[in-house]
Parts: sequence; structure tokens; C-alpha cells
Amino acid sequence: MLRRWRCGLVGLDIGSSAVKAAELRRRGRKWSLAAFGVEQLPPGAVDAGVIADPDTVAAAVRRLLGRTAFRARSAAVALAGNTVMVRRITLPAMRPEELDGSVYWEARQHIPFPAEDVALDYQVLNTAAGEPDGATCEVLLVAARRDSVAAYVGVLEQAGVTVAVIDVGAFALRNALALNYDIDPTAVAALLDVGAAAVGLTVVAGGQPLCTRELPLGGRTYVEALGRELGLAAADARQLLLGHRAAGREPEEALPVVQSVNGSMVTEVAGALELFRAAMPPKGIGSLLLCGGASRIEGLAGALADGLGVGVTPLDPFRRLEPLAARSGRRSEADGSLAAVAVGLALRRAGDR
Repeated sequence: MLRRWRCGLVGLDIGSSAVKAAELRRRGRKWSLAAFGVEQLPPGAVDAGVIADPDTVAAAVRRLLGRTAFRARSAAVALAGNTVMVRRITLPAMRPEELDGSVYWEARQHIPFPAEDVALDYQVLNTAAGEPDGATCEVLLVAARRDSVAAYVGVLEQAGVTVAVIDVGAFALRNALALNYDIDPTAVAALLDVGAAAVGLTVVAGGQPLCTRELPLGGRTYVEALGRELGLAAADARQLLLGHRAAGREPEEALPVVQSVNGSMVTEVAGALELFRAAMPPKGIGSLLLCGGASRIEGLAGALADGLGVGVTPLDPFRRLEPLAARSGRRSEADGSLAAVAVGLALRRAGDR
């Protein structure tokens, strides 16, 4: 008997400039892309991960799911920005039934919010339970503000979508990586998600996240710099960044400004990686995978490769996905740069922790 394609969740990545959605189907071990789409958001609708205009965001989600080939009406969504905190902590090795209490006590020492205002979860990265005294276990702690969780759930319910899983963007990227690439258990890689308002940096070892950090740079940094230096409106600056002529200027005229911001980006990423060094294996990072809508800005990949001394390649979230049907269509490199978090979210299942 032929196996039927199994319907899962819609992965919804709500960013500061757009909502991205992906839906996958699974048959056995094979995954296929059922639908992918993007709906732009006006400036200010989402700010630093906080939904500032719920009605506008809900309407954007409704339009996106209504016009594309999405079937599921339950979703996995990622928190971002100041709404969520991820920390790697070390605890003495202990039995699983003892771990909950220790993690939640330790969390109080790390989270910058009142404990009663926060939803906590954690993942054990490795454990030495049962070994002699002095052994430790590494735990990845996630803390999210309850009001932010409620805001995301409320907006999606307003859009007619049930929230089945709430995740973190860094973990969704890890899932997209694991689906599409063969992971060397000894390899250490950096994932860099360059969005409109911020850059998410995650270091993974053997496919497991070691540390994550958000940097205060993004596509808007380039737009604002072009506005200051060349007197361009935001819309014209974006056109130049995409390689199109705008406001009587050629894209080449933007290169000195773009190169300057690229240099700032390299400095920020290098500084964050230096802070992470204590958590990394001695051999350090071997590669960097790049995604996000602003990751295709001219010269950024080359600047990162030269400045960090590592190979830089695009993270392709469609690499091992086949279109389920003709209507899902072929996906461009531009789609891939936007889709990584949404695809990683779509791999989740209702009831996942």
C-alpha cells in the first residue's frame, strides 16, 4: 500500500519586515515542500520581536495563508528579539527527576525578568548522569516573557490559526540545517540569520546549539546608512541594495557605504564569536552558513569570509525538499534566504517540547 503524505504544521516566521510561512509534507523519511509564501509588513508592525500592531500582523497572516497552497491551520511560531532569552548553563550531573527543580532554580540567576513573568523550558545538550561525583551536564535554557507568548498566540488566533508549538528562531535554523545537510558530529559551524532589524548568530556543534546571540544590525542599518550618506529615501535605498537603479543613482554608487556597513557587521560577528569561545571545542568554527533577507547584500558573504577566516555559504532550506505538486513551484535563491526559519518551524509537530 502506498503511504500517504502526512500533513503537519505551518511554520510561521514573523519578522520585522515580513511574515514568512512554509508547509511541508512527509512520507516515510522523505520531506516535500507543499507551500511557501511571504507577506510584507509595514514599518513598525513588529519591533525587536514585539508585535506592536496586532491587527496589521493578523491581517497579513490571513492574506498569506489565504492566497497560497496552505492546508494546515495549526502553526509553529518562533519568538525573537527581546521577547526571549537563551542561555547555556552547566549543572552537576543528576537524575532526570531532579533536573527540573535545579534548572528552574538556576534560571532565576540568569533571567533579567521577574520569574513569575516568564515561561521556562530547557534542553539537555549532554549529560554525565550516573558518572562519579564532579561530573556535569550542559543545559540550554530558554526563557520567554509570558506577555509576549500571549501576544503571538492572540494574533494568530485572530488570523484563524491555532498555535501548536512555540519555538526559538535559532532552534528552527538548527532543524533546517539538520534536514538539508549531512552533519559531521565533530564539526562546529556558525549560522547567521541577517534580518531587516537584527542579526541572529547561533553556533552549533554536531548539530546541537552551543550558544546564540542577537546583534543590533540588519538590513535597516544599510538603508539608514545610504539615507545619511547619499540622501536617499528608504525605498530608493532598498532598490540600490537589490542592484536596481533608483533616484538617478546606479547601484555602484552605494558600494562604499555598503562596504563600510559590511565591515561593521564583521566586527560585531567576530566580537560575538570571541565571547562564545569558551563554549566552543578547541578547534573553533569551521564554516558559516548565511541566511535571512539581508544576507544577499553585495559583498557581505565575502567580507565575512575574509574577516573571520572561514568558508561562508548560503544556508539552503530547500536543498533536500521536492515540490509536492506543481503549484508549490520552483524556489529561487531569494526565497531560500528568507525561508530557513519557516522551514525549520514546519518540521515541528504538535506536542513537541
